[in-house]
Formats: sequence, structure tokens, C-alpha cells
Amino acid sequence: MNTFAHLQHIAGAVTTKTQPVRFPIRSHYLTCLAFLLVNFGFVSSVCPQTETRDAKTKVLDFSQSLASLKETWRDGNIERVQIIHIPPGTHFPVHLSPERLENWCMFKLVVREPKDQRLTQALFDKLEKVSAEGSEEPDDMRWGITFFDRKGKPVFAIYFDQFRRGAINGTYFRFSSDDLSKWALNTLGPIFR
Repeated sequence: MNTFAHLQHIAGAVTTKTQPVRFPIRSHYLTCLAFLLVNFGFVSSVCPQTETRDAKTKVLDFSQSLASLKETWRDGNIERVQIIHIPPGTHFPVHLSPERLENWCMFKLVVREPKDQRLTQALFDKLEKVSAEGSEEPDDMRWGITFFDRKGKPVFAIYFDQFRRGAINGTYFRFSSDDLSKWALNTLGPIFR
């Protein structure tokens, strides 16, 4: 049996002298699958990924961002504060970037009119004392705090781990102390379990 005849036999082709070679329906499925795989490979190579890794390259003046938040806070223009968390005992096969924390958070607390709430007042007091310097990307973000203005636009976003590393408005930093992390763990940790 030659190679062509062997392939026809394997594919279940029917041949006669008056009819062309016909393959059963399952070959149609294979053709469609091959088409989809080729197109998916092309589209995924051309389209941007959902999570960007260029946050390290952004330049951000930490003190200027914090001063802007303070001004917006004091003017009463912060409409809500959102606090998200994934407990330290929860493990993932990948590092938790700010984007992943946003998508996979297990706990989310939204505080409306935060200037009037003791919890967010204490949080703001801790944030005012934070100092940081540029850093490489941290391993595992476990906390995220975002301040939103009256239009619903994020004004200030901070993400951090338990090792004094974090990101502020998309730029990675190393904090001078772990006071913010300890405050979050002691104040909100018992609630978020």
C-alpha cells in the first residue's frame, strides 16, 4: 500500500473510480481546529496582554503624589476609599501584582464619605507618615487601597506586601517602615479572615 492510499485508509476515505476522495466529517473538525489554533496564535502574539510589566519604568514623585492626595482629602473631594486584601496564608502559583490583586482579591471594603469615618481617618494619618524610594517589582501584593474622587476616578492607589514593598499609582517603591502594613494587619486583618 502506498503512502497516499495508507493515509486514505487511516482517515477513512472512500474512493471509487468515478468519485473523488472524500474524508469523513471528523476531518472537517480537525481543519477547523487547526484554523482556530493558527488564528489564536496570531491574535495572541499581536494583541497586548492584559497585565503590563512596564510599571517599573514609570517615573513618579512619591512626595508629589502624596501631596496631591492630601490636598484632595482636605478639600473633601474623596468620595470613597476601597480596601482590598488577600490573606497571607492564601497561596497562588504566580506573584500577586497590583493587577492580580485587583482581580483576585478575596476581601473588598468600600468606605463612603471617608473623611467622616474613623477607620479611614486613621488610615490617612498612617499614609501621611509614609516615605518611600523607588524599587524593583515586589513579590506578593496582599493589600490595596484606592482613593476615588467625586467623579469615581482613582486619585491615589497604593498596594503593598508585608515586607515594606509596594506600588503607588503604578510605580514600585520600598517603604521606609512597615507601619502601614502593620496597621492594616492589626486593624483590618481580623475582619478579613
